[in-house]
Amino acid sequence: MKTRQDRGVAPLDAMGETKASAVRLMGWILLAGPSLYLLLLLFAAFPGQAVRGVASGILLLLGIAILLLQRAGHGMRAARLLVYAGTAAIAVAILLGGGIYAPQIILPPLAVILAGWLLGPRHAIAVTALSVLLGLAVAVAAHLGRMPQSATAPPLLMWLTFAIATAIICLLTLSIVRNYETRLAEVHQLGVDLAVEKEHFRLIAESVPAMLAHNDRAGVLRYANRHYLDFFGRGRNAIGGHVRDIIGAENYEELAIRLEHVYSGNTVSYQAIRRNAAGEACTLDVVAVPARDADGTVSGVYATMRDVTEQLRAEDKFRKVFRSNPLAIAITRLEDGRYLDVNEAFIALFGWAREEVIGRTSADLGKWMRPEDRERWVAALRRDGRAPNRETRFRTRSGDALDVLMSTELIHLDGEACALVMVSDITDRRRAEVEIRRLNDDLEARVAARTAELTAANRE
Repeated sequence: MKTRQDRGVAPLDAMGETKASAVRLMGWILLAGPSLYLLLLLFAAFPGQAVRGVASGILLLLGIAILLLQRAGHGMRAARLLVYAGTAAIAVAILLGGGIYAPQIILPPLAVILAGWLLGPRHAIAVTALSVLLGLAVAVAAHLGRMPQSATAPPLLMWLTFAIATAIICLLTLSIVRNYETRLAEVHQLGVDLAVEKEHFRLIAESVPAMLAHNDRAGVLRYANRHYLDFFGRGRNAIGGHVRDIIGAENYEELAIRLEHVYSGNTVSYQAIRRNAAGEACTLDVVAVPARDADGTVSGVYATMRDVTEQLRAEDKFRKVFRSNPLAIAITRLEDGRYLDVNEAFIALFGWAREEVIGRTSADLGKWMRPEDRERWVAALRRDGRAPNRETRFRTRSGDALDVLMSTELIHLDGEACALVMVSDITDRRRAEVEIRRLNDDLEARVAARTAELTAANRE
């Protein structure tokens, strides 16, 4: 379907297509109806009825103006002109057509309906007031004998006025009904879309591996997902109850202090100890954000909670193993070799103080005696995710060379690739191996020499 721009017509301003079509139809009716009325006056030879053509001429010009404004894209101007200029033309027709007895007296209610639908309630009230005042003025003038007498309209002209009014009401009714049906279909589809979105949100909220909850400023729980209810051992009937009844009065007093910061518009992150359904004390990571109304007023709190008890236990175990391990252990960033952490054995082995190592790279320290070894090590780690039992040589702070056996695992910290490096000093073992080889070689030389002496003695 071609758009208005495709047809060379300017876009409508602040009007729906249904209303714009109605205004356009009214413009054509105001062209056709008054034209037919004028033709009947001219060719049907109704004596004494020429004055009735004045209002028809005004309506004819009004129809032309409405269509021109529509084509220029001034839809609202065309609608206002239709309502108010049309009301004025109706008033002229009533005054010239016999006052309270004029057939056009049935048209003001139509102007009221048009004003309400096209322009809104205030305009409908304004046109109603004008129409009532016009009718009152005409009635009073007729009662006082001040209204000029005019010949009774011929039946054919009365019928034409009635037919035009009926046609306009019919078209207006069809337009309003079509607009209503369109809006009703849109509202129905919006309801379907909202239901789908609500179901999507429910599925997401129920599937996310965290506890989600929403409570208002009074502390009433308005929403909680399955993980939240299961953790506290509650059913759906907990929703609508007070949060104090779920977490306990003592915990709620502590929570209320934090909530005041959230009600001030701040996001609050903290850790809290809560007992689960089994009565076990668990550590929760909590993030609470303000829940706002449409006007921006904070009406409550949205909270996400993760049970990090096992994670903290695992981190504590790792930390103890890391610190007390007799092997030198370091955590470095894989990209540039920057040290993130080292244990006491590492410091004792290489001689650098902790503050001299953390934040610096292995290149800064000059630790790799053969830089090409690091390149091969990084390539293997990226390829396989681990690099066990690799022998290389490291330089200590004093400049001594160490033979080491290095095992590495690729880990990720805060989304960044890092290396967990464990180093064992094998310098003494290498020296012992060299000494053993030297002694073996010396022993083999002595055996060979003694064998030669014995062989020579036997020949003698």
